[in-house]
Amino acid sequence: MESRFTGIVVGKTHTSRSRYYVWCKNCFPGIDGYLDIIPGHPVEIGDWVSMNFTPKDASRYLPKQKSRQTGRFTCKNYSVIRNVLETRVHEKFIRIRLEQELIENQDSFDHPVLGKVWCNTERFKFPTGLHQLTIKRKFLNEKKIDSSVWEIWEIEPKTEVIGVVAGNDPFHFFVTCKDRSPGKDVVIEKVPENLDLTIGTWVKMILRIDEMNFNLKCYAYSVIPAVLHTEMIGDAGKKTLQLKLMCETDENGDIYNPVIGPINLEMRDSLSIRGFSRRKEKLEKSRRYAIAVHREKPDSDKEVDKEVDKEVQSVWHLSYYELLEDDSLLQLQKTDGLATHDHMLSLHPFLKKAIVVKIENNPHKTFVWLFNKHKEARVYFKVNNLQLGQVLIAPFTDKGQKWSSWGPQFLIADESYETRAIDSGVADILVTAEKLQNPGSRYEHSYIYHNDFGNIIDNKSNLKENGTSEYRMWIRRVGKDYRRRWVVVEQVH
Repeated sequence: MESRFTGIVVGKTHTSRSRYYVWCKNCFPGIDGYLDIIPGHPVEIGDWVSMNFTPKDASRYLPKQKSRQTGRFTCKNYSVIRNVLETRVHEKFIRIRLEQELIENQDSFDHPVLGKVWCNTERFKFPTGLHQLTIKRKFLNEKKIDSSVWEIWEIEPKTEVIGVVAGNDPFHFFVTCKDRSPGKDVVIEKVPENLDLTIGTWVKMILRIDEMNFNLKCYAYSVIPAVLHTEMIGDAGKKTLQLKLMCETDENGDIYNPVIGPINLEMRDSLSIRGFSRRKEKLEKSRRYAIAVHREKPDSDKEVDKEVDKEVQSVWHLSYYELLEDDSLLQLQKTDGLATHDHMLSLHPFLKKAIVVKIENNPHKTFVWLFNKHKEARVYFKVNNLQLGQVLIAPFTDKGQKWSSWGPQFLIADESYETRAIDSGVADILVTAEKLQNPGSRYEHSYIYHNDFGNIIDNKSNLKENGTSEYRMWIRRVGKDYRRRWVVVEQVH
């Protein structure tokens, strides 16, 4: 029975036009095999191939214990396969994109397909978390034994986007999301593993920030539970998506939803003879509504009015609305059988858990800290008797690198940190963290990491050795604009 191995065509030999170099995880790093081309089965640099070997050749050239003395294999029994990982070729150099969980500034990681990958920490510094990476082949020193030919080339600026499948063709699915211009859907290629996707399926996608304005394909995504009530409406052949949701109008009577973005308030005029004319509905300002919206493709022939704010442009059009009284909203918000707040957050990715860190008066402003984003945000909805240190759950959105929420607030979590207020309406928060880090290239002072608050700077050397790696301390948010940070105010023994 033949043994099968997966490889990547990484180069062409200078001695023969029909011979290529092929990398295989089972080879000793730096010793690529040969792939002799079969007539009628051409390959190109960057192709992934499945190679077949007899048990004898597999044991001889691709043993479990790798060695520099192992001979270089030659394969003539192969087939080109679909890319196992997203692979690009630029000027004959291979770049592979993948998503990887990393620990802060770790030296290397083991990948199930590529094997060991060096993190190139001399060039990159990165926090603990999920990262979108570009991997390249590194140049090996022939006099030095290395354990890998792969290293990080780029840690891509990425963003997590929620969308809903709105259409398809024989080869692709099209996903609409608020982070793209109206009508510019994200494309997901149809493969055997995702053919069960249907219109109306909600997905969470990892996308490159620097490609958001271009034709965009998504390779890293996962199916999630429906974020909003989703259904299909319309006649056969002209069906479209309809969503039902709760919302709150802003001070202008407009609606911005954190999941789907701005909503076009123009509705078809039922009194129109042909039903083609529209009118903009005037909703009450700062009021709560139950609404339904449907998706319409933008009119590509219609000239965009440059005087109109871009946020008014949307594929989502109002089709129904009903003003809600406060008590009816509370009934709609009840979630029977909800076991934990984390379960609620996992079902609705646009919801964030946050702690109140600052309350200003004259005028009234409330600021919170988002635990999972490690970002400060402002809340515009009103909560009676809101206190510093309270933990709440609400929908937050990122507009221009500034996080905010217009509500509605779903609940006040029955958990909190111990806090103390200072005169300026700012909260000191009592936390416990481990492993104080020495100053380095990132910070000129010692710092300590906390899961909810991120890196906390000990800028006044308040933390003293106490015989353990654990420190208890009061922390405070200080600074202005991009220089704002958490600092240690006082150590607690």
